[in-house]
Amino acid sequence: MSVYNGILVAADGSDPSKRAVERAARLAAHEETPLYILNVIRDMQFPESLKRMAEVERLVGSRSDLLHYVADKILGDAEKGARKQKAKTIHTRTAEGDPATRIVEQADADKADLIVIGTRGLGGVAGALLGSVSRKVSNLADQDVLIVR
Repeated sequence: MSVYNGILVAADGSDPSKRAVERAARLAAHEETPLYILNVIRDMQFPESLKRMAEVERLVGSRSDLLHYVADKILGDAEKGARKQKAKTIHTRTAEGDPATRIVEQADADKADLIVIGTRGLGGVAGALLGSVSRKVSNLADQDVLIVR
């Protein structure tokens, strides 16, 4: 019998996020429970490394198209990493808006009772504290929240 009915992990491509995906996937594999991987697109989030990747891939299109392409790449990489940890049932999702709010809303919608998130993502100066998103998620969520360093 599983302790968790579902585990949602936030993925933004940052190193703490990658560690969070790894931890969440190991838990999902151990608990034999579904893993939901979520990337939240916010317009101001566009790291230099991803801009360079888009240039190399010769992507042309609107900023929104580019952000969705990047989200798909992040989710694909996260899913591969989760499968390496032996997670079996994996669902990927993309949402737009305030990351903390959307993470909690998606956890509610998926009936996930554990949210896993990295301490800091790609939030720049705001993320230099505990991580403004992880702090806000822990304040908003009714679910357990595991913050991975």
